[in-house]
Amino acid sequence: MPSLLPGRLYSLFIDPLLRRVRKDVADRIDPGASVLEIASGSGAQARILAEMGCRVLGIDLDSRMVAYASSRITGDVRDRLEFRAADGRQLDEASDSRDVAAVTLALHAMPADVRLPVLCEMRRIAPTLVIADYTSPLPRTFSGRFARSLEHLAGGEHLAGFRSYQAAGGLTALLDTAGMRIRDRQLSLGGVVEIISAE
Repeated sequence: MPSLLPGRLYSLFIDPLLRRVRKDVADRIDPGASVLEIASGSGAQARILAEMGCRVLGIDLDSRMVAYASSRITGDVRDRLEFRAADGRQLDEASDSRDVAAVTLALHAMPADVRLPVLCEMRRIAPTLVIADYTSPLPRTFSGRFARSLEHLAGGEHLAGFRSYQAAGGLTALLDTAGMRIRDRQLSLGGVVEIISAE
């Protein structure tokens, strides 16, 4: 069985910082909807949605995160929540239609050539997309500086993804390239994160 340590660390240090964002994302999704969550990580967002009555499939490339998220499925959400290791660019195993496809603070960490295929697969699966990620440019506030510091601490490919995401104009530019229409936008965490509903 893979180590569950990365998931525990994420739950301990990152999930508490994202409570507000996760609530704002959940507020955009109807209770009872069927949801595909890309890059589900620790499973925190998927659990919130399942507790609302949504049927949620969370996918992540990291089998350790999938194992961690799966180990935390408890109570009455068991029949509405599932996690699988899968590539968001090729969702053959998860290709049944969903009401909503969602991704929370993961697009910026992906390599530049992966983001557009992931968005296109999300649109193929669901008519509505709910996406939360960093604003671009980040505000020159304490919150913005803190977000930049977190990305620098992550380092490596994650930091390279963040830099290319910011340089390319962030989420609005990416959705425009994908030919997707933004229905509405909301800022969260002091303007550091934008949450967009798109189609």
